[in-house]
Amino acid sequence: MKVANVFFESQHHNFSIFEFFSNIEVCDGISFFYIYFDRKGYFPEKNYVQHDKSMYFSANSEFLPWLNNSHVQFDVIIFHGMFNSTVWSFFSEHVDICKKSIWTVFGGELYEGLENIKPEKLLMLKNVVNNFKLVLTFTLDEQLILQSKLEYGGDVKRYVYIQDWDMPNAEPIGDFLGQQFNFGCDEKVVIVGNSGTPANLHIQVLERLYAQNFSGKILIPLAYGGDPDYLASIKSYLANWFEPNHYFILDGTIPNKLYRQLLSRIDCYILPHVRQQAGQHWMSAFASGKAVYGNPEGANYKKFETLGFNVGNIFEASFKDIDDDKLLFNCQLYRKIFSFESAKSIWVDAIRHTS
Repeated sequence: MKVANVFFESQHHNFSIFEFFSNIEVCDGISFFYIYFDRKGYFPEKNYVQHDKSMYFSANSEFLPWLNNSHVQFDVIIFHGMFNSTVWSFFSEHVDICKKSIWTVFGGELYEGLENIKPEKLLMLKNVVNNFKLVLTFTLDEQLILQSKLEYGGDVKRYVYIQDWDMPNAEPIGDFLGQQFNFGCDEKVVIVGNSGTPANLHIQVLERLYAQNFSGKILIPLAYGGDPDYLASIKSYLANWFEPNHYFILDGTIPNKLYRQLLSRIDCYILPHVRQQAGQHWMSAFASGKAVYGNPEGANYKKFETLGFNVGNIFEASFKDIDDDKLLFNCQLYRKIFSFESAKSIWVDAIRHTS
């Protein structure tokens, strides 16, 4: 069976997805092909995806004709996110492609993507979504939005990406990112959010940390998302209220392995978003037995709490250490629920359901 994976905009976790599907391919005789679309022409994937199994596009004028002519080569097409409005319009005229496709929903598509949407575009999205053979969501919240706002009546299943969070003998991060990222072993490091999107409530969290006289290190990933004014407000607040050596802004894309090494040094994850995002950050926290604080109204918070994980409430927390027994429980529960075999079964079942 030949399956195409389509990605819109390069992200550091694309490598982990490729690695994961490569392992499935070895086990189940499914042949995967990888298509990457990035308007800026940034394709780090060329460093690790075989050239005979990948294609790269930076313009719809190149990608859509290729898709129109080449989709017949594949039994199933998986769209990982759909951050391309032109593609939606294309799908409205190519039902045959939708009927053999899986849409893997990312949070921003259904939250910000449906805000202040024009009626004619909303109608088009409703029609297109209902042509997909299968839709995958990470949490129940996205499923409910699909069914209520887009009136989706087809099959919805869950998805998960698995990667290795154990980073033994990691090289010093500072050798690559600068010496300021070589955190001391006795320094507590917290990460605030996963990107520059306002959903991460950066200022509110930083105000809490300042009020609590937090003396550790603060890592702020701002590599994507957020408009320039919002990003400037975060940097201004940090400069005004924290010592320069107490916070670190990661505003550039880095390789997945290096990012995993960076996360291995995090002691506390503060993820205040309501919409679904940062799934891999939540998984990293649980897999490594680290404290994670979320928003009780958030999609991920509700998902993981329902599964039995111990999650702190950002509105009540002092961001002190969570009980070690609870963190150990999280780690053990993660390995029980999110094993490679269970994740593989999810994707293989979805692919076979669609073919």
